[in-house]
Amino acid sequence: MIVHDEKLSGFRVIVRANGKVVFGIRYRVGGGRAVKPREAVIGAHPAMKVAQARRLAADYLAKAGIGEDPMAARDAVRASDTFADICARYVAEHARKKKSGGEDARLIEKELTPRFGKLRIAEISRKDVAELHASMSDRPVMANRARALLSKIFALCEVWELRPQGTNPCTLVEPYKERARERFLGDDELARLGALTARHPGLRIQLVPLPRSFSLSQREADIAVIVGRPTKGRLRGKKLTDYSLGVYAARSYLEQFGAPETLEECAGRRLVGYVEDLIPTAELNYRDEFWPNERPAIEVSTAIGQLAAVRSGAGLGVLHDFFAPDFPELTRLFPEKRAVRSYWAVWHQNLNASKRVSAVAAFLEQIVRKEGGRFFLDRGV
Repeated sequence: MIVHDEKLSGFRVIVRANGKVVFGIRYRVGGGRAVKPREAVIGAHPAMKVAQARRLAADYLAKAGIGEDPMAARDAVRASDTFADICARYVAEHARKKKSGGEDARLIEKELTPRFGKLRIAEISRKDVAELHASMSDRPVMANRARALLSKIFALCEVWELRPQGTNPCTLVEPYKERARERFLGDDELARLGALTARHPGLRIQLVPLPRSFSLSQREADIAVIVGRPTKGRLRGKKLTDYSLGVYAARSYLEQFGAPETLEECAGRRLVGYVEDLIPTAELNYRDEFWPNERPAIEVSTAIGQLAAVRSGAGLGVLHDFFAPDFPELTRLFPEKRAVRSYWAVWHQNLNASKRVSAVAAFLEQIVRKEGGRFFLDRGV
């Protein structure tokens, strides 16, 4: 449906079939019926208000009236900028400011630029995005991340006026369903939860050990335990503890391949580590502190999975030292070399006065203090 403005000829409001409302203009450069009319979308509601759209339309229509094509400059930019150009701008202006900016840059380099790099930004269609998404169906998590990043980039292209409003090609490309991994609490962990609820009978607890992010600002969770001090958002936190990580090998691995005498000797050995593209925070990227020029032959997206791989004798890996006491088949190598990280309990600042948050934070602090010696461990060969 198109609604023409009664006050400004050529300005109109367009309601698309999906319910999205956009603002457009219809004009002839220089005026006169002999000139073929052009149409262009200049903005979308609610990001652009009606008054703002009317002022912008008046400016464009005035230029058309004196013989200038108001869309010519934008069309020229659209015709020249490639996807690779836009990605370079995105990384420079946006990705570097994000904690996950390194992940975005790697995803662009490995998955998106090889596919779209030479295409003009205005030429990329929903079909192109759907084909990329389908080609990654064997990696549904990565496919969904690629789709989300593409959607963000194309949304910025509309802001930068490099594509018309409402033309994001990621729209209607459905993300894959992701299966959540489950882990059940052990008897000792359940006993600790029992102690907490006994101390605070009115407290309701929901544990969500799933591989996804939660927004404290949107109240998806009251309190979270994260790696590293929070640096963004209106968050408050309390440091729970520092913990150390070291290089480990299973006894079966050492019997078969022998123990390396130096870290440098690990080069060329089978290493276990994170899937680089799936590292949720830069704090977990401790590979460079041990073997900066080596990429793991076995990549696992969780610390528990890496532990299982190392225990099985699959290779050498950097593991949390607090895992070690429970698995006598593990041997810590290079005891003098360690990485140190910290756990923090964090919550939104609006919950500073919340008794339930204070109770859980204090309880976590008490447990960590009691188990303090476990978080740093010295075990040599």
